[in-house]
Amino acid sequence: MAEHLTWRSANPALKADTFARAPSVVDEEAMTLVGTVNKTALALLVLLVSATWEFAKFLGAREIFGCFIAFQVTKLVKFLGKVDGHP
Repeated sequence: MAEHLTWRSANPALKADTFARAPSVVDEEAMTLVGTVNKTALALLVLLVSATWEFAKFLGAREIFGCFIAFQVTKLVKFLGKVDGHP
C-alpha cells in the first residue's frame, strides 16, 4: 500500500481532496525557524509569568523566591553532573 494512504481518517469531512480545494496564499512568505523559536519563547514566557503570578497569590513572594533558588541549584547540579560524563 502506498505510504500516503496508510493514515486515513473515518471523518467524512477529511476526504482526499479536502486540502487540495483549500485556497493557497501565494504572496505570503513561509515562517522561518527563527520566527518559530521566537514565538515559542514568547508563548513560554507568557505561560511562566501567568503561572508565577497565580502561584505567588497562593503562596507568597518568599516561597516563590525559595522555589526559584532551589530550581537554579538543581539545574546547576544536573548540568555539572553531565559535564563530568555521568548521565
